[in-house]
Amino acid sequence: MKLKTLLLILAIALSGATMFGQSKASELRKKRMQEEQSSEVFAADDEDFNITEIPEKWADESAVVLCQSHTHKYLRNRSTKAIHEQAFRRRIKLNDNAAIDNFDIFYYRYSSLYEESFGIKIIKPDGTEHIVDLEESVEVASNEVPSYFRRSYLERYESSLGRFSFETYKKIAIPNLELGDIIDYYYTSEDFAIVQTAYSYSPLVFTLAGKYPIVKQKFHIAADDLYFISFRNFNGAPEAKPGKPELDKKGRVIPDIRTYTIEDTDREKLHYEYWKYQYLNEPYVKFQANLILKGLIPTTHLLIEDDHLVNDTLDLDNIQNRNTRRKGLITEHVDAIGYMNRYHKNMKNPEKVATEIYYFLRYKFYQNLFFNITSSYQSSYLKADELPIKNHYFTYSFIDLLTKLKIKCKYVIAVDKRYGGFGDVLLADELISGVKVGDRYFFNFTNFTTDEYIPHSVRGSEAIEFRYDKNNKYDKIPITRTTIPAGSYEDNSIEHDITATIADDFSNIKFKSHNTCKGYFKTYYAGIALYSVEYFEQEKKKYDPKYKGPDKPRGNKARIKEINRQKKEEEKERLQKKYEYLKQHHEDDYEIESYDDFKLISDGRSRNAKDLIYDEEFTVNNLLRKAGKNYVIDLGKFIGDQFALEQEDMERRADIHLDYAKCYINKINLKIPVGYKVEGLDAFNVSVVNEKGEFTSVAKIEEGVLKLEVHKKYKVQNALATDWPLFIDFLEEAYNFSQKKAVLKPI
Repeated sequence: MKLKTLLLILAIALSGATMFGQSKASELRKKRMQEEQSSEVFAADDEDFNITEIPEKWADESAVVLCQSHTHKYLRNRSTKAIHEQAFRRRIKLNDNAAIDNFDIFYYRYSSLYEESFGIKIIKPDGTEHIVDLEESVEVASNEVPSYFRRSYLERYESSLGRFSFETYKKIAIPNLELGDIIDYYYTSEDFAIVQTAYSYSPLVFTLAGKYPIVKQKFHIAADDLYFISFRNFNGAPEAKPGKPELDKKGRVIPDIRTYTIEDTDREKLHYEYWKYQYLNEPYVKFQANLILKGLIPTTHLLIEDDHLVNDTLDLDNIQNRNTRRKGLITEHVDAIGYMNRYHKNMKNPEKVATEIYYFLRYKFYQNLFFNITSSYQSSYLKADELPIKNHYFTYSFIDLLTKLKIKCKYVIAVDKRYGGFGDVLLADELISGVKVGDRYFFNFTNFTTDEYIPHSVRGSEAIEFRYDKNNKYDKIPITRTTIPAGSYEDNSIEHDITATIADDFSNIKFKSHNTCKGYFKTYYAGIALYSVEYFEQEKKKYDPKYKGPDKPRGNKARIKEINRQKKEEEKERLQKKYEYLKQHHEDDYEIESYDDFKLISDGRSRNAKDLIYDEEFTVNNLLRKAGKNYVIDLGKFIGDQFALEQEDMERRADIHLDYAKCYINKINLKIPVGYKVEGLDAFNVSVVNEKGEFTSVAKIEEGVLKLEVHKKYKVQNALATDWPLFIDFLEEAYNFSQKKAVLKPI
């Protein structure tokens, strides 16, 4: 071997050894820091975390939180580096086996982007303690993490807004848990951002009550002079009070740092109810930290003033001025004017112009989002309710285009109804903007929406509208208060027209279903119905007239043959995956033997095809069983699973808030096998109708076919708690119906 080659091999080997050594050293250093942090946290002088006993009134609760604390510190380094330190600690006592089952696998969040620390300590009933070794932790998908372990309130808030979550989690088994054990655990993190002018941390919105009762909880906020804290408490939550001075590690007071504390004791567990907006009923807190120079406050879109703690109700003029500063163009905005001038120069009707622009922007945005691919397959990976652009980008682009085309329009600002009305607004993200042309509203699109789409989070909510001014001079532009239309249950319906055929050997039942989805049902089902469906082609031909279709494969015959073969394989795989998705969707209602066919009739994405319509075929196993010479049919289950109200659900505390009124329609035609008759059909003729909803069913036999038509309607979006008995009436009837059976008897 030549000397040069030998030296190169040695250099590579030594380099690898050095890297391995450095990696090992880094791991050891991180582990040592973790151990030091755990010792420091668990040894902290905080008498509230010495509590080991629970109040007698909670002796029968599954678990009780003895104490929990949340700390957020917002600091800066040389005015350009914004630092956020947060810490969370909870001590919880396990009272029954259900609690043990909930905590014997423990989940925690971690990130390679931040400085983080996590630790768990188990305190046994006899007082012995041990810290859990996290070496055996394994990574787990975030969607598998139970909600209770999602420590971050930010995650829940962002999830409620339909945002993507990129959090990573690990899990660790905790063996030998027993009744009376106390779990004491903590999480700390530190992250930073380089800030030139202003920076806003994501809001924290959270209820004070949780899954278990809480003996004591406390919140500590510290921020230096350049931070402005937005904070409001609702429904009886404690106020934020000035706290003790912030101290450094040597116990010295740190100047220019303000602190706030919130303390809460004896908090009962959260009372869960169907169709309840927690933030309208439960004690909760909104909180956000903003780093901004005072001189920039008048120009920002943030809902803050000169006070370091902002907790006042905002007037509408302020909301108008602030929200309209949230500008930013969709890049496809530039193409829209040219498109309208080329192909719709003589279009004068304002609503038609607005509609044309809506679809053009949607097409161009999604085409560019997926890198100008000719296929729309990838677009179905986005859920139907996930918005890849912020609503104010859409609003500004849309209203700017209309203004340039001399179309009269209004700026609309609505409040997310889950958080209340304008009197409850504190954070910019609670406001959802849109545009009004004539009597029609236009809101941010998704890949599946049509021009009639209004987010259900603002249906029936408070709103203001006013004339748009491109120079942001709104001092003399009047504001009109209004309410976004709630819509009717008939606008949001799903109809299943089913032909059911019993197998010759009575082993299963074949369903052929013709489905029509309208309104928000269309939005919900589009993600799976349009998966692996090509729908960009038609739009490309319309909006890009020069487009002649997808490029044909090039090369010799062998290469072209191979490319076509690969395309067929890819299509087969996509179709198989689609069938798997659709099968999983139906498994909530039936025991599916096989999913057999799917055909799209209307994609529901255009003004001429606004309903999502598709046919499907699948085979069901669990609806038929032999009983002597007869066969029992679970005919009530043909309409799908119906939830059962428990005894504790019969009483209602909170008002009722559905996301939207809606209607379910099932039309079933079951072919009666030759030589058999049906008995017990009278039980399927039911009718419960009131002002809040209804459940009705009509059953009959015509020409050897059992015909069953069932309607379930939620007629209103909102109702009082005192109206709950009316909901119980039709909900109970629906569940009882789903348990009813008919009998096939030989003639």
